[in-house]
This record gives sequence, structure tokens and C-alpha cells, in this order.
Amino acid sequence: SDLPLITSLKSEGKTVISEIEFAAKHTSATLIGITGTNGKTTTTLLTYQILKDAGFNVGIAGNIGKSFALQVAQLHYDYYVLEISSFQLDDTINFAPHISVITNISPDHLDRYNYQFDNYIKAKLNIVKNQTKKDFFLFNSEDTILRSFLKKHKIKAKKISLAANNPKQGVAAIKDHIII
Repeated sequence: SDLPLITSLKSEGKTVISEIEFAAKHTSATLIGITGTNGKTTTTLLTYQILKDAGFNVGIAGNIGKSFALQVAQLHYDYYVLEISSFQLDDTINFAPHISVITNISPDHLDRYNYQFDNYIKAKLNIVKNQTKKDFFLFNSEDTILRSFLKKHKIKAKKISLAANNPKQGVAAIKDHIII
């Protein structure tokens, strides 16, 4: 953030963390983090509804619904589905969702990233930076920008690529309304 207070604290060497990071430290719930330039709200709502309809004790937060930290303080969920913007990922240090999802990446909010598209991409990839081999990373394998960036960066989580067209081995896709 470029708010004067935040800028001042950072210039003094103070650590500033996002609300997502703060709340995650205070829950043992399984976290499902969803980010991307487009489609994150829809994906978050669908994931939440699928889990809720399946009978799971699930909350929804992040860039949608009530504050994640408020829910962690007042409620108890076994799972949280979190819509997470690049802004919220900027100030994460140890945040590591068990399942992370990147829907796609295209130039957006570049004014916040000094008009450097790579800086925006790196902010989005903060969602996977602390994941381990026990975690899962789902991504849109048809997104050429994301695919190219992933070739250059090691991801520890188990990668699950998703595609709507041209299914390849190890890729989930839909053909004639059947998931392959």
C-alpha cells in the first residue's frame, strides 16, 4: 500500500503484513486461496457453495464477504475459501494455503506495480511461495503468461493444471460436458 502510514512504517524497517497473513496465523482451518486477474470471485463463490452443499463447515472471506480476521476471531470453520487480490498478497510473508488457485493473469493494476507487469505476476505468485509438497496448486494451463512464468519458477506444491480445450495427459479438461 502507498498510504503514508504504511510507507512510513516500512521506511522505518517495520514489518507490515496483510490481513490475510494475520488471520491465517490464528486459525487451524484448511485454507483455499484463489487469485487471478479475472474469475476469482466466481471461482471463490462456486468453490464455497460446492463445499457447503457437500456438508463441510466452510467460511468465505478475503476480498469477498466479511473480514477473514473477524471471522477467525468470532467463528469456527474447518475450511476457508479466500478470494485474494494481488494487493492482499503483496504483504504476505509466511502465508501458505493448503490449496491455491490462479485463474489467469493479464495486465491489471499496473499503476500499483510501477507499470512493471512482472511485479504484478510476482505478487500473484505469492500465493504459492510458501506452499510445500503437501499442498496443491491448481492453475489455468491455457494461460500463456502464467505457463511461461511457471517454467521459470520452482513451485513446491503439487501442480494440477486445468484446461477447457486441448486436454493433455495430466490436465483436467471438459469435453462434451464431461470432465476428463
